[in-house]
Amino acid sequence: TSKVPALTEATPELLETAKDTTVTYAEYAKEYAASYNLAQIALKLGDKALQVATDTLKLAGLEESKHVKPLISGIKTIRRNARAVRRAGAKAAGIKPAKTIGEASLLGAVAEIVGLNFFLSVVGLQLVPANIHSNVKTAELDTTVEEETVGDKLSNDRIASYVSDEDPDFVPGDASAESAEEDSE
Repeated sequence: TSKVPALTEATPELLETAKDTTVTYAEYAKEYAASYNLAQIALKLGDKALQVATDTLKLAGLEESKHVKPLISGIKTIRRNARAVRRAGAKAAGIKPAKTIGEASLLGAVAEIVGLNFFLSVVGLQLVPANIHSNVKTAELDTTVEEETVGDKLSNDRIASYVSDEDPDFVPGDASAESAEEDSE
C-alpha cells in the first residue's frame, strides 16, 4: 500500500493562506485587465453614469430618503473602488498625466497653438491641465502608523470612518476637473 502525504500546517492556516493568495492574484488580474484602453474607457463611462445617477437623486431631493440614502452610499463606494481600479490600471499601463494643456485634449492643443496662454498671461491667468494641482496638502491626510498591520489599516472601522470628501484625488461635485483629468489620460 502507498502512504498518504501528511499536511505540514493546520488546515485552517492552509485555507487562510490559500484564500489570501487567491485574493492577491485576483487583484493582479483586475489591475492587468484595467490596464487596457477599452477597460479604462469603460471604467470612466461607468463612473460618469454613476455620477449622473447620484446627481439626479440629489436634484430630485431624494438623498435624505431612508430608502435612497443606502443606495447613494453604495454608489459612492462603487465609484471609489472603480477609481482605484482605473488608477491602478493606468499605473500598470504606464499612462502619464498631461504636463501641458496641449497634451490634455484636442481643445487644449488648439489653445496652445493659437497662443491663448500668452494672451491670458497679460491678465495673470494661465491654462493648465486639471491634474496639476498647486499647494496640495496631503501630509495632514496621511493617518498611517508604521506599526499598523494591513488588517488594521483595512479594518471595517477604519474604512467606515474614511471621508471621501477629504480625498485629494476625488471631488464628487467637481465634474469639470474630473473630466479634464480623465481627458488628459
